[in-house]
Amino acid sequence: MKVSSQTQAEMLRDMLAGPWRLARKIDDHLAGQVVTLAGTASFTPYDGGLLQRDAGQLCLPDGQRIEAAQSYIWRFEADEAWMDYADGRPFISLAAPFGVVDSAHLCGDDHYDVRFDFRQAGDWTSTWRVNGPRKNYVMQSAYSRE
Repeated sequence: MKVSSQTQAEMLRDMLAGPWRLARKIDDHLAGQVVTLAGTASFTPYDGGLLQRDAGQLCLPDGQRIEAAQSYIWRFEADEAWMDYADGRPFISLAAPFGVVDSAHLCGDDHYDVRFDFRQAGDWTSTWRVNGPRKNYVMQSAYSRE
């Protein structure tokens, strides 16, 4: 019987790696509208971690469609993971166990709260609640294996 010597962070890295389908809903309370995005996410090796790239078509309530993309860098060590902005600035940190994980980030006057749910094999979700003087939205993203 082989015993895994992987840390929880390494297991999370391996679970995230590869291509995903992405469905996103953004409920913008300030604008009074709901926007959706259908697309893909890829997690590719990058400097010992992973580069996350989300891309897809943003659908506005008036029917307009806009191409959208966003990237983050994920780093992993022992029982912690970090999701940084694509330029390397720190964003959020996650601590094991990686079933349901909550994190928060203060960016100026904007407060970001996120909940990741990694419990479902082959699927995972993130729910962001963002509040500030010019922001008030909930963004729900569902990732499923391609």
